Amino acid sequence: MHTSDVVARRIDDPPPAPPQDTGLVLHCLRSMADVAAQAPALCLGRADDVRLSLKVLNPLRRARWPRQIAGRFSRGEVCHLATLDGEVASWIWMSRRPLVRDRSSGLRFRLAPGDAYIYHFWAVPEYRHLGSARFVMSGALESLYRQSMIDDRSEGHGSAPVVYGYIDRPNPANLLLTTVLFGFRVAQTVRSVRLLDLVGLQVPRSATPSGPPCSGTRASRSALRAPLTALGRRASD
Repeated sequence: MHTSDVVARRIDDPPPAPPQDTGLVLHCLRSMADVAAQAPALCLGRADDVRLSLKVLNPLRRARWPRQIAGRFSRGEVCHLATLDGEVASWIWMSRRPLVRDRSSGLRFRLAPGDAYIYHFWAVPEYRHLGSARFVMSGALESLYRQSMIDDRSEGHGSAPVVYGYIDRPNPANLLLTTVLFGFRVAQTVRSVRLLDLVGLQVPRSATPSGPPCSGTRASRSALRAPLTALGRRASD
């Protein structure tokens, strides 16, 4: 049984600046053509598969990885990727679909219009000392922030959109990074059962507090904002 903290952050809050003078380059990938042109190393194999206890599965996961990437792009998902001298340093994936089911964790996220879900946040260990995790997270949040400014001007003021993610317990380093540095707040906890980090199932009625984003039917935007009152309002509001 896994327990996860669902974290949330207002998209219209400016993110902190990324690390400077690291040599890292940020890419925003939306298709396999983007991968081929900007970061072909992404298809060479999953850099995070070392966590598997059954190493025999690694070749299978590596063979499936390009198809998995293509499937994500076909659903409109986006990969923010950092490279150093052409090598993959870190990545984070983003979805803005109304209903997102994270296959590996089993968690289900119901998003209001304008919201986003970030997942599969990974930094290659040998590049972490450069701040590669912070670099790619800053890039993803900056992209969302800029888009929110465009949407705000074109649609008028309304409920602020939110970006969600989750952190498995125990992972104090990741929780510290997201909450202290990037201003996320824990909005919900939820449990799931998983098989070898390959496929998972969310435990019914395990979300606390109950309701969105990880339980119940699709909610209105106002209902989705209820757990986030502690995040405050923009200075311009």
